[in-house]
Amino acid sequence: MRATIKNIAEEVGVSAMTVSRALRNDKGVSEAMRQRILQAAERLNYRPNLLARGLVSQRTYLIGVLIPNLRHSFWLHMVIGIEEVAKREGYTVLICHSDDDPQIEQKEIRSLISRQVEALLIASCNPDCNASFLSTLQQEHIPAVLFDRYARTLSLPYVGCDDRAGARLATEHLVRCGYRKIAHLAGDQSLSVGRDRLLGYEEVMQESGHQPIVEVCGFGEENGYKGFRRLFAKHCPDAIFASHDPVAIGAMRAAFDMGLRVPDDVALVGFADMDCAEHLWVPLTTVWQPKEELGRAVANLVMRLLRGESGIDEHIALPTHLVVRQSCGALQHGVPLPKEAVVASNRSLSPKKEVYP
Repeated sequence: MRATIKNIAEEVGVSAMTVSRALRNDKGVSEAMRQRILQAAERLNYRPNLLARGLVSQRTYLIGVLIPNLRHSFWLHMVIGIEEVAKREGYTVLICHSDDDPQIEQKEIRSLISRQVEALLIASCNPDCNASFLSTLQQEHIPAVLFDRYARTLSLPYVGCDDRAGARLATEHLVRCGYRKIAHLAGDQSLSVGRDRLLGYEEVMQESGHQPIVEVCGFGEENGYKGFRRLFAKHCPDAIFASHDPVAIGAMRAAFDMGLRVPDDVALVGFADMDCAEHLWVPLTTVWQPKEELGRAVANLVMRLLRGESGIDEHIALPTHLVVRQSCGALQHGVPLPKEAVVASNRSLSPKKEVYP
C-alpha cells in the first residue's frame, strides 16, 4: 500500500499538518523535526501525489521550456541549468523544440499552455517574427522569459550573454595576432545574436583601421561551409571570426576541401565553446558562453516572477571570455594574450596527416 502523509505523521508522532509543512519546506518547522520527517518519509518510501497536490493548491508545478533544436549540446547545457533550479524549487520541466520553425514554435507553446505550465522559458527561433503571438502570453498572465535571443519589438524579460562584447573579444584577438584581412561569417540577421555579434566585429574593425569583410551565411555547419566558399570566391581573408561554433566547423571543413591549412592559410575563431570545439581536426579557438549558468539565471528569474517579487532586473546579459586553442595561430606564434583569456592547448584527436593530406 502506498504510504501517505498520515502514515508519516503516525511514525514520527506529529500532526499531518506538521508533516505537510515540513515536506513543503515551509517555515515554522524546526530543522531537527524536518530531518526526522524526511527520514521517516524515506523509510516508508513515501511519494507525493502531485495530482492531488495540484487539485488542492490549484497549481501544477510545471515549467515549460522551448528551445530551437536538439541538434547541438549548446541548448542541452542550458536545459541542465534550468532543471537544476527547477528541481530545487519543486518544479518539473517539460521540454519542447521548434525545429527552427516559427509555426511549430507557436504550436508547441500552445501545447505547453494546455498542460497548465505555470511559466514559460523560451529560446525563440525568431522572437521578432513571433512577437505578436508571444505578446499574448502577457495577456494570459503566464510568466514568460526569453533566453539567448531577445526581440526588438517585445518587452518580455530576457536572459542571455553579452554577444556584442564577446564578438569584440574574438575580433580583438585576431587583430592582436597580426591578421589584417579579418572576415566575419555572420549569423542570421533576423536574430539578436547574429546582429549583436556582427556589431561587435564591425566596431573593432573600424577602431583598428581595418576594412570589414562580411559574409552573412546564417547558422549551422552547412551554412558555414557554403559561406566560407562564397567568401573565398570574392576575398582571400587571412582570418575569420565565425558567428557560432557550428559555422566555424563548416568553414574548417570547407578550408580542408579547398586545400587550405588552418591556421597557416586562414585562422578561425568561433563563438559558444561547444563540447566538440576541443576535439576538432584543429582545436577551435572560441568565445566561451556560460551555458549552464545562463540556464540557472533564466530559471531563477522566472522563479522570482512566480513569487511576485518586485525590483527584478528584466534584461540580464552574462559575460563571456576567450578560450584559445590552435585554430587562431596565437599559441604557435607566441602571441601575448589578455589575462581574461583561457589557454586550452590540447591537441586534436585526429592525426596530423589526416588534417593536411
